[in-house]
Amino acid sequence: MELRFGRIGFLEEEALSFAVDIMNGRNDLLPNISLGMVVFDGCSDMGATLARMVYFLEDNQGSGWTSEFQQKNWPPSMDDFPPMNFPVKGMTGIWSSTTAVHVAGFLGAFGIPLISNYATSDQLSDPLRFPHFMRMVMPDRFSLNALTQIASSMNWTYVSLVYSEGAYGESGAKYLEKLLKKHSPKMCLAYSRRVSSDADDNEYLEVIEQLAQLNARVIFIWCQQHHQHGLQMALKRLGLVHSFVYLACDNFKSDGSVATASFKVDHIRKHDRTVGVYRSIISMQYQRIITLKAVKRT
Repeated sequence: MELRFGRIGFLEEEALSFAVDIMNGRNDLLPNISLGMVVFDGCSDMGATLARMVYFLEDNQGSGWTSEFQQKNWPPSMDDFPPMNFPVKGMTGIWSSTTAVHVAGFLGAFGIPLISNYATSDQLSDPLRFPHFMRMVMPDRFSLNALTQIASSMNWTYVSLVYSEGAYGESGAKYLEKLLKKHSPKMCLAYSRRVSSDADDNEYLEVIEQLAQLNARVIFIWCQQHHQHGLQMALKRLGLVHSFVYLACDNFKSDGSVATASFKVDHIRKHDRTVGVYRSIISMQYQRIITLKAVKRT
């Protein structure tokens, strides 16, 4: 059975709601304390996410809109935003490492902890810069160590690297290059290319064409998901899908199996090797999701 959801972040919001209900229903976890939550959509945009952080500060006079307003008037005008704040004790979420670096720094200045569910950049491992940051996943260096060991065990000595602009891609690329020099001196990094944050189709095609000119058929891919989409579509357009072996982290969208996948590229599945955190289905949460019914507002 395949589930499709129209709103990005819906599953994450429902997971948080489920966890809060479970904790409030138990007396052995936080006795005499009830948890509440407020959810904001970051719109997959760092600027939008940072703008919403001011709502989490005490005595904030930032702007926002109420659910009552949303039902009455849309789109809003500048006069429709009343003062609003939610003095939270902590924050969870922020899957993007690039965004997490900025959010953790901002919230940390006010002593508000951030627990990320997917930000893996090793930049965030610095306790002096981010004393209030925690995460639920391993940092990138563990995945990169594993991928490098896989390449070494296969006697692959001529490899390439493609990575995203930003904290996630650049810190991963820096660590991989250091790792290869120190622990895999026989492995030659033939080509390294950073994909710009606003890359277009021409840039993706240029990257793949340059890769095709080399004899390095093993590619380390350390990219954000939208960059993966562009690279994989360029591979398909140029007819080079089966020309490479791909070593990537677990957000690599090779078969559409990740929770937030918006496209599928089954033609690459047999040629990738990925590593990542263990996942399992929480049966109670699954049953809760499939019994939800959409409500149409008028």
